[in-house]
Amino acid sequence: SSGINAEYGVNQNGLSADPVISNDPGCKLINLDKLNEWILYGYLVCPSQLNSSDQKAWKNALSDSYIITLFRDEVVNIHALYLDVFDRYKGHRKLVTMVQEAQVSFAKDAPLKHAGRRNYLRLMLQEMINIVASSPGLLGPKLLLILDAMSAATGEVHWLVRNFATDWRKHRVKVSQDMFVDHAMAQLLYAIDMLSRLLRNYHPVVKRYYLQYLKQNDCIELRNLVQNLPTPEEE
Repeated sequence: SSGINAEYGVNQNGLSADPVISNDPGCKLINLDKLNEWILYGYLVCPSQLNSSDQKAWKNALSDSYIITLFRDEVVNIHALYLDVFDRYKGHRKLVTMVQEAQVSFAKDAPLKHAGRRNYLRLMLQEMINIVASSPGLLGPKLLLILDAMSAATGEVHWLVRNFATDWRKHRVKVSQDMFVDHAMAQLLYAIDMLSRLLRNYHPVVKRYYLQYLKQNDCIELRNLVQNLPTPEEE
């Protein structure tokens, strides 16, 4: 990989120029907000599974989300939907209590937690912009990390806009509209846009990097795997 790094002007020492390799599935690049929606809609369709499966992921998603996206700009009150479903079936009193506790947890913790997350993402994305602007060659080996950070930032923007647009006077949750005001949101949007521009501008660099990585590293690894495969005679 030293030849690749030299060609793209990556002069940093250590592991900074090593590619980010992950065996995680593609859902890793889906932001947390979207994963929470999948969890909540999944259990809403099959509520009986809550009695036979681990409820931790469901409770975390419920405490983090109150208004979620249904389709494009259409949103729903997921807590109200769950309460309506549980009221129709017997034996779900415990789950009704959990939903009510999640409402309290959302009002108490979610706005502050997401505000801290946005502050962290602002700093991290700005640092990525500075590094990539000075060493564009790092876009190749760090592409997965950059896309992951941009996905997380996009999810935070959607979460804030969705909750800010909600008239909380019509809901049971005791939160103030001011809790969803972020005067530094423009900085986060700017950082996302700048990284997108850098990715578009240096797309040929990223493409060449992965073509060479495929020829050098992946081909060697594939050759070793093929050589270690058992032959029919050995079986």
